[in-house]
Amino acid sequence: MFFNRMESGPASISDAVHLEVITGLHGTMMPTILAAACQAMVGAITTYETGDMMTAGLTVAGVVVAVVRLAEIFAFRRRLAAPPRLGRAEAVHWERRYIAGTVVTAFVLGVFAARSIVLGDALCSVMAIGIGFGFGAGVVARLALRPVAALLDLAAIAAPAAIVSFMQPDLRHVGLGLLILMYVVASFEMVRLSFNASISQITLKRQFEQLARSDPMTGVSNRSVLARDLPVMLSAGINCRPYAGSRPFQGSQRSVRPPCRRCAAEAGCRTAQGAGRS
Repeated sequence: MFFNRMESGPASISDAVHLEVITGLHGTMMPTILAAACQAMVGAITTYETGDMMTAGLTVAGVVVAVVRLAEIFAFRRRLAAPPRLGRAEAVHWERRYIAGTVVTAFVLGVFAARSIVLGDALCSVMAIGIGFGFGAGVVARLALRPVAALLDLAAIAAPAAIVSFMQPDLRHVGLGLLILMYVVASFEMVRLSFNASISQITLKRQFEQLARSDPMTGVSNRSVLARDLPVMLSAGINCRPYAGSRPFQGSQRSVRPPCRRCAAEAGCRTAQGAGRS
């Protein structure tokens, strides 16, 4: 499936890192609120100036989608704070719900910008297209670790406006359509570069974590693994005390047997002979 494509191969990430990425996506509500507020403002102005009811309907649809997305973010935070710990499958479910909301928002904003181009009001068109460009910049910044979702968002927001621009029979609209396509291509490239850089950092982080837990030559675990696993072992009732009759190992203290009398006498004779020769 599209959303699982990056989870296989050399770019795969661990469950802990995946949960961290999903938590980061749900970490702020400000972009959703600002996008809805901007669309409501521009939609109200455009509807007042042109009387277009389709623009009014798209404005209401954008606000409703934003409210649903905010409710989804609240629900995820509430689930994250409640036991048990969020598993990989459930995290993927929440991720798909979030990405579906972003794709719907992108499509509504794209149709909103396309409709403003059709209406022919220059200032309203600039405002609507500006919202689309701002949303696309946010997608590049926040969804770099989910490249398929970022590409879907960028395509959904750019395709309606680009198609409508190329359908207009004048050179100005053709230039606008080309400008939108160039922006999308540049955004694709930024997502690719950001994704590769992020995966390299995550891989390096995992390597350092592995070095901190075990010896790289022998693979034997060190004290950090014991510090991590000891509370679990104690809570499970495992007896970690030494067995009866055992003694702690002391590498600096070794039992040395005293030499016998014959060896001591021979050593004394050799010492005396050496002193006489000198």
